[in-house]
Amino acid sequence: MNGGTALAILLVLSVLRAPVRAAETNGTIAPVGGPVERHHYTMNARVRPVLVFWISREDVGDAVIERTERSGTLAYSLLIGSDPDKAPRHINRWGYIEEQVRDGQATLLGLMTQSDEESVKEADASVARQQGHQTFKLIRASVVNGEARSEVSTVLARDDYSLRSLGTVLELAKGVAGADTNRVLKLAPGTRPGFLVAVADAMHRQTASWRATRSTSKPEPIPFVYHGKLYRLSVAQARAVTSVRIGQATYQHVIEAQFQLENQQDGTASEFSMTFATEGPLADMPLAITYRPRWWIEVQLTLDDRTPGPTPARVLDR
Repeated sequence: MNGGTALAILLVLSVLRAPVRAAETNGTIAPVGGPVERHHYTMNARVRPVLVFWISREDVGDAVIERTERSGTLAYSLLIGSDPDKAPRHINRWGYIEEQVRDGQATLLGLMTQSDEESVKEADASVARQQGHQTFKLIRASVVNGEARSEVSTVLARDDYSLRSLGTVLELAKGVAGADTNRVLKLAPGTRPGFLVAVADAMHRQTASWRATRSTSKPEPIPFVYHGKLYRLSVAQARAVTSVRIGQATYQHVIEAQFQLENQQDGTASEFSMTFATEGPLADMPLAITYRPRWWIEVQLTLDDRTPGPTPARVLDR
């Protein structure tokens, strides 16, 4: 599993509504409680079997984000994936991320299907090979006192589980001993402890600029760490839109932005776009997200709170 594949899942975590507030901490992350903010997204996809044309499908999967904040600690989770009964080529790719953040320190758990296919043909072959079993990658990471620690383990499942079987796969993950990869990295001051915090900062800056000047801005790139590697998040371009129709709803005063992710170690980069609200109860909330993790597939997420979607299961508070 490469960084681009993992970040394809992580990008939806940008639903954090505001930067994490400073708070006293003793180096540990305490469980949080309180009301849960929950949002459901419908997934559409486009697949390109060859370079010249796309095949589009609607409602091929779901994403659900839950967020809780109390006493300076922010806890959130994301469950996102395709539905093999509806997705092109019966693709069954999904992941779960859960994280708690406080005063620049973070604890993260990630579980996701392994997917390194470079073409539709390879994806077809992978689906055929995985009938009746799956391989997952389990990530456990933390950022404490300016040091990032991360480990990755492999989880072998003897069934073809979908995102609705999250609880079952998490139980399997409890029996995994040892790690395939361990990384430790010292962080420079100002490095965000995760992708989600970096995107939250970027969105909040755009919203604050629009409220103050009725225009968008192009702030300095935001450095962040993910799985023991350093990345940089930049706003490639942004524009304010008075009104936009997304899904079944019309939203007023939104920002459409193109973001770029750059791996600071090897210089590789990828892009994704988001449309997010600037006012009201959905301020700093993504309304639509588009990402192309491979040249042959594009994923589009649209806010749709009319249905709840699948239910995530908290892990870090247990």
